[in-house]
Amino acid sequence: MELRLLDCAGLIGKVESIYNKIMTDEFEYLCDSGLASPSSPAEYRGALKSLLRGGVLTPIPAEALCDGYVFPAGADEAGYAIHVQFYANGAPSGIFGVFLARPSGPQRELTVSLYDILVP
Repeated sequence: MELRLLDCAGLIGKVESIYNKIMTDEFEYLCDSGLASPSSPAEYRGALKSLLRGGVLTPIPAEALCDGYVFPAGADEAGYAIHVQFYANGAPSGIFGVFLARPSGPQRELTVSLYDILVP
């Protein structure tokens, strides 16, 4: 069964919050607070700059964000991988953010973090 981010409504705000930090180049904050790993701020920044090719990240329309793909993280891991297309200069860019949603804490609430930035 194919899931969209809209099907996991509790994760939408978490993904959007991280994307907004990416848009404002706050990679140090994301990495320091555990909202991005395993790469360093410089590695995330370099990947994004290289893939944007001079473009500028812009907000993702709500319906496009909700249309992100959600996959089980894998047989050995609980949680989900979320693929969301980034927007540059107001249009879909072809660049995707890969986010991980994993259970943590005593309530096993899903926490979201940036994992990778890529072009599939």
